This record gives sequence, C-alpha cells and structure tokens, in this order.
Amino acid sequence: MTLMVPGDQLIFKGYHRMLRSVENHWDLTSCLNIIRQSPEVICQPMGDVKRAPRAHEIHLRGSASLDLTIDLSQTDLTLPEWLQERVLAPAFGIDAPRTDGRLRYLTDDEWLKLRDQNAKQDLVFVLPPLDFDALKSVADSGRFMPPKSTWIAPKLRSGLALYDFGPAV
Repeated sequence: MTLMVPGDQLIFKGYHRMLRSVENHWDLTSCLNIIRQSPEVICQPMGDVKRAPRAHEIHLRGSASLDLTIDLSQTDLTLPEWLQERVLAPAFGIDAPRTDGRLRYLTDDEWLKLRDQNAKQDLVFVLPPLDFDALKSVADSGRFMPPKSTWIAPKLRSGLALYDFGPAV
C-alpha cells in the first residue's frame, strides 16, 4: 500500500525534549552559561507565557523560564540539531539522545498537560515544528536529524519520504 501526500499538505508538529530531574544530572546555572556562550543565542527572561514557540525560538521551562531566540543564519543547523549539539551534549553529556534515560520526548498534547501541572522539577525545551523546507535541506545535505525531531501527519508507516525533483531532462 502506498500513500502519496504532497509536501505542502503534510502537517508538522513539534516534538519537545524533557530532561528529567534525576538527582545531580543537571544544573540550571551551568546549562544557562553554556547556552549564553553560543553566538547564535539571544536569551530573554519570560513571564508565564503559554504561547507556542515561533520559528527560531526555543522555550526553556523549569524552575526558570527563558525564551531563546536562535539566529540560525550563522549555521546550517535546524533547531533540534542545534539543541543537541550546543546544549544537550555539552551541558548534560547527552551524546546518545535515543537511549539516554534522562531524556524524554513530548508531543504537543503531552507538553500541554505537563505545562498545566507546573512540573518545575524537570527541564523542558519546547521546540516549534520544522517545516518541509528545513527537513528537505537536512536530507539534501546528507545530515541526520536527532531522534524525534518532528512529528509528521499523516503518519507514514514505512518512514520513507519521496521528493519529486521535477521532469527528467
């Protein structure tokens, strides 16, 4: 069985990362220092803003709330790649995000339930959904996205995505 859906009709949703507060596994001050050292970041304290992150924003939620605006024009990374390479690996030693037990992935629905419970003992990185062009750019450059970087609907059972390069010349 085959399902063909044009790229402009795919629905992209965000996948968020929650770092569980296992004792001594994360230190918010160290995390913020590493984040501030990245040249792509603009950190701004937030109040109790409950809107979804916009493109090039990451909301950091926990005992402190920050709105991180990431200037990706300085790099070819997507936000999930940036978060893994610039924050999760150096600040928390998460080099294998697929198998690290401290990291949990949340869908939008799971995040909304958790947010309303005010679970401040965990650190949550709320990411906006990728778009089709960003996904295509990663594939075209031969890179691999970190696990659970995006949720695409309709859900493809095989995980195979085809791209139409246009008519053959």
